[in-house]
Order: sequence, then C-alpha cells, then structure tokens
Amino acid sequence: MLAYLATLFFIFGTVVGSFLNVVILRYDRMPLTGRSGCPSCGRVLGWKELVPVLSFLIQRGRCRGCDHPISRQYPLVEVATGLVFLAIFFFLIDFYQVSNIYEIPLIFFGSSFLILASVWGLLVAIFVYDLYHKIIPDDLVFPFIFLSLLWLFHSVSPDEFLSFPSLWDLFIGPFMFLFFASLWFFSKGTWMGFGDAKLALGMGFLLGFYYGLSAFMLSFWIGAGVALALLAFRSVVNDFGSQKAPAFLKNIGLKSEIPFAPFLIIGTALAFFFHMDAFGIISLFGI
Repeated sequence: MLAYLATLFFIFGTVVGSFLNVVILRYDRMPLTGRSGCPSCGRVLGWKELVPVLSFLIQRGRCRGCDHPISRQYPLVEVATGLVFLAIFFFLIDFYQVSNIYEIPLIFFGSSFLILASVWGLLVAIFVYDLYHKIIPDDLVFPFIFLSLLWLFHSVSPDEFLSFPSLWDLFIGPFMFLFFASLWFFSKGTWMGFGDAKLALGMGFLLGFYYGLSAFMLSFWIGAGVALALLAFRSVVNDFGSQKAPAFLKNIGLKSEIPFAPFLIIGTALAFFFHMDAFGIISLFGI
C-alpha cells in the first residue's frame, strides 16, 4: 500500500511539474491560461501530447506535426517535481513518526502536504527560471517566503496546526536576508542579486536555525565546486579546441555571471529532505 501511495504522489508531482513548465515559459511573456501549442509550428496540442513524461518519450522528443525537437526541460521538470512530491510524502511519514500514513490525522497530513507541495513547487519554478533569466520573480519568491513562514509555525508541534517557534528559528531567515542583501548592496549587484536575499529569507523560515545555517554553507560549497569545475572544463575545451562544446562553457570566466538561486535551492533540499549537516561535515576534517 505504501508503494502504491508513493507512486500516486510521484504521478501527481509530474502533473504539477507540467503546470510549472507553463509558468516558467509563459511568466511575464504571455497569459498562463490558454491551450498549449508547439513553439515551432504553433499547432495546438492534443491531450495525448500533454501526458507528463510519457508523451515526450512516445514522441521521441519531437513534435508530431513538424518534427521539431521538444525541449528536454519539459520531462526534466516533470520528473524533478514528481521526485520532490515523493520526497515530501516520505518526509511527512518521518515528520509525524508513524509507520503507516493512515495513522496521521487527515487534516494534519493534508495541511502539511499542501504547504510543502506549494513551497517546493515554487522552488522548482524559481530554480529553472533563474537558470534561464538570472532573475528571481517577486511573484514566485514572495509566496515562497509566506508559505515557508507558515511552515515554520506549523512544524513546531506535529499535533498542533500552529505553534510559536523559537526565536533562533524565527530570526535566522532575517539574518540570512541581511547577509545576502549586504553583498548585493556593497557590490551594487555584481556579487549577488537582491532576489537571492529574498530567497534566503524564505530558506531560513523553512529550515529553522540549525539547518538554515547548514543549507547556507552547503550552497556556497556547491556553488564554489560548480564554478571551479566549469573553469576546469573550459580550460580543457580551450586547450583541445573542441568545436562541439557549448558556447557558455567556452566563454565562462572569473567575471561570468552564474545564477546562485539553484545552489541555494540544492542546499535547502539537502538540509530539508536528507538532514545534511554542514557542521558535521566540517567536524570530519577536525575543524
């Protein structure tokens, strides 16, 4: 039964991911309502072409009308959202400390899932949008901040809908916001965007003091690791003169602008779902 329910949550997540693709691609460009169509030939898509993941696989990643390649973003976002919803399902079982989901009162499970599904759906959209446009829309980050604050008050006691969190958990979000906002202010936006500061505020509310700081450090470690890896690959590409390498890899340098929100979100996911402890990692090195 657990496996059956987990599969349903994954499928539901892929459906939500399909909607998130619409938000990501149409935000600030066109209305979110209206029929989906092929961006190449403009043909309105039928329901058989809109089944999350499966339609992409059956059509081999191409439009049935004009044979134009379909962006891999569609199935990747759908699968990612499905996995996130699956992670939320198991997170709540662990959160309520039960072996069977039916032991959780429906009102508590439903409210918890609704909050977390909305939070992580927004984070998936922010992740991809920032990768494309290097900006975090206020219409996505402000609801994330509010829902993360709601989760902070909701998560204090599993048996109550709202309870007051500790001051440490309440103020880590504003502290992280001030840190990133200071980087943005003193660098005039060259080191960090102000959207990252707003995202960090919600991260602190979502994770609380200890795991908020862990996600904070994990984000910088991951960002530094990716930046070094990109520079190393660029050096290899330049040395061997590969013509097939992506243009962004050839042009990347120390002054290149790399969106930081994806690293913040990855750090948040590691701390939230896997309880990854940056302080524990530091202690392994005897620091």
